[in-house]
Amino acid sequence: MRVFFRFFLVVAFCLAIFNSTESLASVDSKKWDRASKTMIKALQGENEGLQVSVLQKIIRYGEVLNKNGLALNVMHTYREHKNEMVRQLALVALYKMKSNWGMLFLRRAVKFEESPVLQKRIYAILCACENQNQDHAAQFALAGK
Repeated sequence: MRVFFRFFLVVAFCLAIFNSTESLASVDSKKWDRASKTMIKALQGENEGLQVSVLQKIIRYGEVLNKNGLALNVMHTYREHKNEMVRQLALVALYKMKSNWGMLFLRRAVKFEESPVLQKRIYAILCACENQNQDHAAQFALAGK
């Protein structure tokens, strides 16, 4: 009887936790706009640790952030930062934001990239975007039948 009660208590606790967490889509868009503006200011600053932290947050929440000014600042970080690891983070952040403008820019920038490591990363990102576009086109075609 005690084992059953403990099991029931653990299941109830887990259900309460899962039901109380908010999904990213349900969070107010004004909050995401404010977060995007704060991230833009942080990327424009001089603190490299803060820039890395912001890029990591963009990678995690890139799909729901306001992409208007943020994509431009992430691209600026990629182009102008001296640390190659930060530049790699900026590339991944652009990919996670699903910014069409960012991908178009990377298609042009790959020709002029001097670092072979970053050039490979850009090609991998562009290839992944192409595969996603083909998958979406195939799903759209199947849905039309």
